[in-house]
Amino acid sequence: MREAAVLASAKLRGVPRVVTIHGYRFAAFSSERPRLVARILGMADAITVLTESDGAVVQGLAPDVHMELLPNPVPLDLDAGAVSETREVVLFAGEVGRRKGADVLHRAWSSVSASRPTATCIIVGPATELTLPPLEQLEVRGAVSQSCIRTLIREARVVALPSRGEARPMILSEAMAAGRPFVSTPVGGVRSLAAGGLLVPVGDDDALGAALIELLSDPDRAQALGSAGQTLCERSMAPEVVDIRLRQLYASLIERSAS
Repeated sequence: MREAAVLASAKLRGVPRVVTIHGYRFAAFSSERPRLVARILGMADAITVLTESDGAVVQGLAPDVHMELLPNPVPLDLDAGAVSETREVVLFAGEVGRRKGADVLHRAWSSVSASRPTATCIIVGPATELTLPPLEQLEVRGAVSQSCIRTLIREARVVALPSRGEARPMILSEAMAAGRPFVSTPVGGVRSLAAGGLLVPVGDDDALGAALIELLSDPDRAQALGSAGQTLCERSMAPEVVDIRLRQLYASLIERSAS
């Protein structure tokens, strides 16, 4: 209702309107309330989305509104060292709950630590109702600052996010920006980031463990994926790239409004 009021007010004043869709529940919410969402989106002049699946929903509900696939910007971390310089550290950063797959990582860690006895798993993020029993070489640190997460990414060999539902998770983009590979699941917009990591089935702790072991034990493979991810980040997610696209979008709408 808040977004509808803002859009209606702007429309009455003739102000161009751009709506940005992000959040993993957009498609589900839209299927539950299609008329409401269609009416709200129909008041926009343009809509940007993070994922192709959300774009398909938008085009179905508001076919006459201009739509663009536009990722969140993330700056490259050029100060991060090479993957080969890292210790065998797996980093999970996000809400420590079932949606992000913290329970799947916890189940997978037994096989990972058995295969890689010097490896360490670090889990950071706000707590939920999920309780993770203590495990050898697995640390749960709770919520930390963004600067701390940046440091942890630099120190990690691989980032793990075995999510059950996502839009386009920033932790994976941040990992790619630092040249770190990831292991995740093919949900939401994660598929579009696949160049920078390995994808495993949702809820499959065996596959997750095997992928983590592969990257922990093979720094060259981890480096190759990390470098590919950083290149993708530079080409499509760098702030300068997103800035240009947004300025072009805004300018075109202002010009159309003026005419």
